[in-house]
Amino acid sequence: RTTLILLLVVVVGIGGFLLFAPEPKDRTAAPEEPTQSKDLLDPKPETIVALTVERPGKTTLAFVKNKKEGSSDEWDKWELTQPLAAKAVDWTVNSLANKVRDLEYRDSSESIKDETSGLGAPRATLTIKDAAGITHTVRIGKKAAAEGTFVRVDDKPTVYIVEGNFD
Repeated sequence: RTTLILLLVVVVGIGGFLLFAPEPKDRTAAPEEPTQSKDLLDPKPETIVALTVERPGKTTLAFVKNKKEGSSDEWDKWELTQPLAAKAVDWTVNSLANKVRDLEYRDSSESIKDETSGLGAPRATLTIKDAAGITHTVRIGKKAAAEGTFVRVDDKPTVYIVEGNFD
């Protein structure tokens, strides 16, 4: 009788395991690849020497870096040039300039309308210029449905969804 009860417990245990155990994964299926982020600015600027921030209804801010006197490859600290001339807080301007330079997008489309993206009347327009004289203008639109923000680069028709936001 004990053997029969023990056998019954083993059978119920195996049945429960088979009923509730997760199904084995199909090892032949390819793993899903996450969407790869790509650099928004191509080629990515190396040394940013000018930054302009324009926002509707706000004062335009313009910053520049000049070459150090007597140097061909070293740059001075940031200076505010608009709305008035003054020294700028270097790390603050570097942070914003680098954020624009390092923007990455995960999706893009030419069919997103300005009403959807908010790029008909952008929240901000950021213009950077690098040491080679190449200028990029990034227009900041609305927040995207997923975590991200709609942007447009250099008046091209493509709308990008970049990671993060610009609040």
